[in-house]
Amino acid sequence: MARPDAKLQTLMRLLSHREAEARRRLAAHREAVAGAEAQAEELSGLAREYESRLQAAGSAGLTAGELRMWRQFNRSLDDVVDVQGVQVERLRAELEQAQSACLAALVKRRGGERLEASERHRQACQERRRERVQASDQAARRDRTD
Repeated sequence: MARPDAKLQTLMRLLSHREAEARRRLAAHREAVAGAEAQAEELSGLAREYESRLQAAGSAGLTAGELRMWRQFNRSLDDVVDVQGVQVERLRAELEQAQSACLAALVKRRGGERLEASERHRQACQERRRERVQASDQAARRDRTD
C-alpha cells in the first residue's frame, strides 16, 4: 500500500494537471470568442458597406430587378450576421463555463495544497511526539540504571 504522502503527491499532480488542462481550455475558448467577435464585426461592417452601396446605387437609378437583387443580397448578408451573432453568444456561454471550470480546478488545487500543508504539520507533530516519547523512555531507562 502506498504511503499517505505518496498518495497526496499523486493527488496534487492530478489536481495540477486538471488545473492546467482547464487553463488550456479557457485560453482556447478566449481565442474562439475573440475570433468569432472579429468575424461578426467584419460581417457587420460588410453589411453596412453594402447597405450604403445600395442607397448610392438606388439614387443613381436601379431597375426593379436590380433593386430586388440588392435587397435580397442584403437580407442574406443580414442573416449571416445574425447567425454569427448567435455563434458569438454560444461561444461566450462556453467561455463562461470554461471560466467556472478553471476556477473550480484552481479551488480544488488550493484545497489540495491546504491538505498537503495540514498533512505535513500532522507528520511533524507526530515526529515531535515520537521524539518526546523516545527521550522520555531513555530518561526512564537511565533512572532505572542509576
